[in-house]
Amino acid sequence: MKKIEKQSALWRYRYLLGILGAIVVLVGALLIVRYALPTPPSSTDDTVTYDPIEGEGSGQTILPIISMDEVQNIRIDRVDGGYAVFRSGENNEFYLAYEDANGEMQIYYPPVCDLDPSFSYSSLFATEAWGEVSYARLYNLTQGVGNLRYSERIPLETDEAARAEQLLTFGFTDDSMKIQVWHTEVDSYGRPKEGAETKKYTLILGERVITGVGYYVMLEGRDYIYATATDSIDYANKDYPYYISTRVTPAGLSEDGAYEPYLTTSYKQWKNVWYRDLGTAVI
Repeated sequence: MKKIEKQSALWRYRYLLGILGAIVVLVGALLIVRYALPTPPSSTDDTVTYDPIEGEGSGQTILPIISMDEVQNIRIDRVDGGYAVFRSGENNEFYLAYEDANGEMQIYYPPVCDLDPSFSYSSLFATEAWGEVSYARLYNLTQGVGNLRYSERIPLETDEAARAEQLLTFGFTDDSMKIQVWHTEVDSYGRPKEGAETKKYTLILGERVITGVGYYVMLEGRDYIYATATDSIDYANKDYPYYISTRVTPAGLSEDGAYEPYLTTSYKQWKNVWYRDLGTAVI
C-alpha cells in the first residue's frame, strides 16, 4: 500500500513538473515572437497641422470660407479657352460667359432666352442628382472656390533658380490655369450689402497631388504652395459645356440652326454644341 502511495506521489510530482515546463516553453516562445517581430505602428495621428498665417482661415483653409452667396464673379483662364460665371439682374442670378476666338468674353445668351417669355436662364444649367434632390453643377464650382482646405503648406524657395525648379516640380508654368474670384459681403437675402467692398483673389493651378485628390495651388501674392485636401477645385478644371444642359424646346423658336429634329415634328433638340467662332452663339 505504501509503495502505491509513493508511486502516486511521484507521478503527481512529474505531472506538475511537466506543466511547469510547458509554461516555461510557452512564455519563452511568446518572448521570442514579441522581440523578433517589428513593433506595430503607433496609433497616434501623425497628420501635420499648421497654424494659420496672415490671410488664411481657420481649419487649414487657404482663405476664410466664402459662401456661394458671397461669390459674385468667377473667371477661369485656360490656354484652351476660358469662361466666366457672374451675377446680374434684379435677383442677382448667375450667368455664363465664354471666351471667343479673339479672347473676348461673350455672354452665353442663346435665342431661346428672349423668344420664350417664360424662359428661366437657370434652366440652362446642367444638373446632378444627390439622393432625391437635383442641383446645378455650377453650384459645385461656386462653392468649391470658396472652401479651399489644404493638407500641406510648402514655402517657396528664396533662391531664384531653386524657386524656378520648385515651381516646375509642382506643375506651375506660364500656361497654368488661373481662377479669379470676386466676392463681397451679402445681406440676409443674398444680395451685396450697400457699400460693401468687393474683394478679389487669384488661384494658380499646378499638378494633381500624388494621392489623386486635390491639386497643388498657389494664391497670387503669397509665397507658398498648397496641397488642397479636397477635390472641390476639380469643378474649376471642367470644360465650359460641362455646365450647360441639353434641352428639349418648342419648335420654331430659332432659324439659326441651333436646334434639330427630336422625336416628333413639334419639338426640337438642343444640340449642346460649343461654337467659339466670333459672332456665333454658343449652344
